[in-house]
Amino acid sequence: MSAIEGLIIFYPLFNSIVFNEASYLLVPHSEFTITTQDFRIALLFWPDSTCSSTSTVRQMVAKWDGDLTGDTGWWMGYKPSDSSAYFAANDGGAAKTLSAAGAITNDAWNLMVIECDRSGNAVLYVNGVAVDTEAISTIPGSWDEPTEALKICRTNNFKGRIGYLSFDPYVFGAAYCLEEYYRIRYGWPRKDNVNSDMGLFPQAVFNFNETLKDESETYELAYMPSGFPVYYGAGYPSSSSVQFNYRVGSEMGFLPLDSTVRTQGGELRLHPGPNKLFSTLVISTNSVEKMIAFQGAWLSRSYIDLWEDITKPQTLRGRIITPPRVRPLHGGWYELTMEIEEQ
Repeated sequence: MSAIEGLIIFYPLFNSIVFNEASYLLVPHSEFTITTQDFRIALLFWPDSTCSSTSTVRQMVAKWDGDLTGDTGWWMGYKPSDSSAYFAANDGGAAKTLSAAGAITNDAWNLMVIECDRSGNAVLYVNGVAVDTEAISTIPGSWDEPTEALKICRTNNFKGRIGYLSFDPYVFGAAYCLEEYYRIRYGWPRKDNVNSDMGLFPQAVFNFNETLKDESETYELAYMPSGFPVYYGAGYPSSSSVQFNYRVGSEMGFLPLDSTVRTQGGELRLHPGPNKLFSTLVISTNSVEKMIAFQGAWLSRSYIDLWEDITKPQTLRGRIITPPRVRPLHGGWYELTMEIEEQ
């Protein structure tokens, strides 16, 4: 059966926390301590190209006292002038540094992740892609700097926004890092939080939706200097677009006055207004990114601009009113069915 190429554009709305080279975030030392265990940190940030001193490295997430040449500690960050991503660590006897020039994009959202398998490798990811890896089994001792708190934007010199921050005492691997990037890109940030007593490094997920507490309400970041006003701004990308092929025979029609419709929450109700357009699309794809995108459009409850045929005018503006239904086909292909109703 032939297919037609369509397009949806949707508008997830999220917050971020804004920095202007005058403040930082603090995590109490007693709550987040790295010793010899595996761990990962993910940070979504938007660096502003108008920052001062572009040749200065920004220590975005750090726990050290300012000298890693012969001391314990670690930090993850970037340099505006050459868009380098960095991670460095030392167990007091030997330092290890990962870096990748050109990996970070100014004036855009970047998801930077460090995963450290303490008996194997440290891998630095940017936007779901590994940009550098180094063996770290040669620095097996504790990385903890016992007198220093963990800081985000350590030296008060970051200008831009942070939209997501997560800590885990695990290493998840390349496939998860790519999926995490897609989820965030399409308005589906991680919200599940399983707090762990393993070691001294708990799980925490901060989405900065007008609060400095993590999703579990267990951990709270301190905004410094004390009493400095916290400012929230626009978060993840304000719009996302997805092109897709859908099957001819997908339903398109009208909801008549006083017909029964299903709300976003799943309840049935009468539609008392004028006739509305609706569209039930059956989409086939082998792209994990597109599957995550449609799920994100549903989960964000955002408005959808739909072109059932990208060579024709826009069909409608509405919302996806039921979760996209997924059915596996063969050869890595999946079929998604989603219902969009004019708003």
